[in-house]
Amino acid sequence: MANPSWKTKFKHGVSSFQNSKIEEALGLFNEAIQLGGDNQHIVYDSRAAVYERTGRHKEALRDAKKVIDIAPERWQGYYRSARLFRNLNRYDASIKMAGLALTKIKPDDTKRHDEMKLLQETLTVAQRDAEAHWKRTQCYCKKLPMEMFGEIFSLVVALDSTQLLTILHVCASWRNMLGAAPNSGRSLSLPLGAP
Repeated sequence: MANPSWKTKFKHGVSSFQNSKIEEALGLFNEAIQLGGDNQHIVYDSRAAVYERTGRHKEALRDAKKVIDIAPERWQGYYRSARLFRNLNRYDASIKMAGLALTKIKPDDTKRHDEMKLLQETLTVAQRDAEAHWKRTQCYCKKLPMEMFGEIFSLVVALDSTQLLTILHVCASWRNMLGAAPNSGRSLSLPLGAP
């Protein structure tokens, strides 16, 4: 049987959290778990809130998973997981958790239902934006055959040898590709004096 003193620690932890005494709240939630609150989803959800507030998303996710394990019929663990996955830019998992949370919310809780639908829509848009950003910033040079990449560099450097410095400063993948390209062992001679 659980020790009733975990409830006292838990209540003090909630009060500390509400008063922005985050580290104190974390300590109290840890004590509540040690005193028998380890089978109480509300304790883990509250500790996950502390971790989330302090940016410790992976620890918060671990507690959110514990909430789901203890109370799979409740929406809270899924909802927190959705938000945490969003913070970690894992949109597929976030959308899935939001969908699961939506199935756990009581049909008559329209306010929460609407909040969850809005979260799903926001996540879908964020995922689309992230994919578009990735496509815009993807380095297509890696798709070129190494010989062709080396030839392009050779032509640029043949016209103006100082352009090699510009090429080397573009990004790490260009430096790596230049180092691996044929004829990349050429030496660079720079004129003396100010650049």
